[in-house]
Amino acid sequence: MSLSKTALLAASLTLGLSTMGVVTKSFAQAPQNAPANMLLDVGEDEVMYMNIKTGKMTKGKMKISAAHNTKAMGMGAREISSSMIYRKGGKLYLLENKASAGGKTVVQENFQEVFDGNHQY
Repeated sequence: MSLSKTALLAASLTLGLSTMGVVTKSFAQAPQNAPANMLLDVGEDEVMYMNIKTGKMTKGKMKISAAHNTKAMGMGAREISSSMIYRKGGKLYLLENKASAGGKTVVQENFQEVFDGNHQY
């Protein structure tokens, strides 16, 4: 192989590998709206749906409108306090974190050891 062909091949490989590194890095840094990151919080007017059969949560793509809120309230939606959701025996359970005796909450008194301490309840 001639020197010019060898140099061209080396330059092509270098460019290809560096481009691959940029592409890999961009995939590694998932955007804020990536499905894996979308479940971290629920912002104002955002909606989450939990499938009780699979335990998976899906974040809605559109903002919930005042009309949607009114319709949901008419079908039984209600304001909730902080809550703990867990799965046991194939079923999902919701425990609202209400105040209890001693100035603590139900979760603080009964389930504090379950959490890592980096949360507010």
